[in-house]
Amino acid sequence: MIKPFAHNTTRVEIGPESSSIHVPLLDYEEDSIEVKLKHRVLSITATPYNGTKYEELVIVPSIFDSRNVAWVYDGIELIIYFDKIEDYEVDTSPSCVKNISTAVRIVPKLEDFYNFEESVVL
Repeated sequence: MIKPFAHNTTRVEIGPESSSIHVPLLDYEEDSIEVKLKHRVLSITATPYNGTKYEELVIVPSIFDSRNVAWVYDGIELIIYFDKIEDYEVDTSPSCVKNISTAVRIVPKLEDFYNFEESVVL
């Protein structure tokens, strides 16, 4: 089970058309990085070349479009890119379960994004 961890250097950047979450991960194994998304909760796990496994849960801002998300890693920082929701407005649905997927989605690396068939963990 992943424990919530508030990494004080994780930051959110909001741009005009897309936004991103930046997580400092110096010297982690790229193949060990796993990013998952359920509702608006982003789960990040990674194994360093030496040391303790990194685990973090991040609440994704509601203006981020979680349908179009991918990540890149440069050996120093993990960057998770999101599109912004156009014409964002608060939805006041009478049912809390309306249009909500309960699946856990595996977020692809950006280089795999366009050849990616959505992965779902049941």
